[in-house]
Amino acid sequence: MSELVNPVVSVVDGAVTTLSTDVAAFFEKPHDAVLKAIVRIKANLPENRLVNFAETVVTRENPSGGAPIKSKAYRLTRDGFTFLAMGFTGERAQAFKWAYIDAFNKMEAVLRQCPVAAVKTITPAQQHQLREAVAKRAKVVSAHYQTIYRSLYARYQVPRYTEILAKDFDDAIEFVRTVDIRVPESRQPTDPEELPGKSTERPLYVSSLVMERLQTFVYYYRYLFREEIDRLINIMRLMGSPHAEMLWDSLHDIHLGLLEDSLAKQGYAVKDLDSYRYWSKRTKACRLA
Repeated sequence: MSELVNPVVSVVDGAVTTLSTDVAAFFEKPHDAVLKAIVRIKANLPENRLVNFAETVVTRENPSGGAPIKSKAYRLTRDGFTFLAMGFTGERAQAFKWAYIDAFNKMEAVLRQCPVAAVKTITPAQQHQLREAVAKRAKVVSAHYQTIYRSLYARYQVPRYTEILAKDFDDAIEFVRTVDIRVPESRQPTDPEELPGKSTERPLYVSSLVMERLQTFVYYYRYLFREEIDRLINIMRLMGSPHAEMLWDSLHDIHLGLLEDSLAKQGYAVKDLDSYRYWSKRTKACRLA
């Protein structure tokens, strides 16, 4: 890069952000390498920090001239970019970091002068009504209330029911009253490419029981028994077992981190499990002791 161009930043939901694809292009790095760095960062972040790395989809031209290609990317806040850029070293990287920080500062200054209207979510009174509706439906169909909440998360693509938009409140009440508890419901596709007859893949429907078992599986093998499994593999290596590397490969080929992210998008976040919360508190207490 002969001279520094302006980094690409934009305002999304009232916050200044940048895309991982723009970061990769600006720092002259392969986007795959930037994605891997973000995945490693997310794997060790507390839940309240994950909002700084929002997964999204970007569309780019097809080199062969066919239909545009959609690929995974992340939308980073200032804090997310700063944390990611810590791993970029070298004299050129230093200059690029400052250019990005300046871009964030300029955009935030503009935002302060012309603030974006805040997105209105449901009020505390509406939250109470929604909780009452969930409790009533759970009692009527003899289902666990968390199953209904997960359906809400999946339908409105939110991490918690308090973030449902005010304009969707009436629809949410009706949804709770009528949703098929056996299969979490999501929004109907609005992209023409996603409409029936356009997709090349058949949709797969699974029961909530299967989703809950997958959720527990990830918790066991990514968190609860992780240290024990690592110790076992090390012991097998010391014993010269040919199965040590096979076991290591089999666990990592599952891509537990990606599976956990996919489950969370469908309303089955591993970190919502009571057992995970207990394990997390106990682990933190042991580290502080």
